[in-house]
Amino acid sequence: MKRLTAFTALLALTLSASAQIATSFFSVNLGQAIDGLPNCKTPEGASKICYHTPIGKRAGAPYYIELRPEHPSFLKGNLMTTVEAGAITSVVVETTGVKSQDEIIKYLTAAYGKPSSIEFSELQNSFGARFKVATAAWPFKGGIVLFVGANDKIDSGYIDYRH
Repeated sequence: MKRLTAFTALLALTLSASAQIATSFFSVNLGQAIDGLPNCKTPEGASKICYHTPIGKRAGAPYYIELRPEHPSFLKGNLMTTVEAGAITSVVVETTGVKSQDEIIKYLTAAYGKPSSIEFSELQNSFGARFKVATAAWPFKGGIVLFVGANDKIDSGYIDYRH
């Protein structure tokens, strides 16, 4: 967690200098109305990107967006979104960890340009093996794309897209 805190401080310094504008994240736009996407339970949602309504529609409950028919192999599961007043305000997706971090950085660089910052730290697993873990940021006007190669486990990282 210390790695992420130091990185967040560095990131705050780079936000004002950013010129990139991220328009979408896996075909999802910040500020987009969640109901502008088809519900996965409808025929239209069966073959496109679609959303699942939160169980019980609790306030603050995340919506899950399914990428259909295919998505990059480095993603684990669906996109988890935060929705406020009907609009998407953030998107987070789990990744396959350090084994795919180079591929993810290339993918995000192709989509958003060169990262404004990238750091490498070391993570050790329970067997004592050490792994180099990347953390990178692509700030844009009004938000950021943040990639963390591995959080606490080498096989699980995340990408966070938010205002």
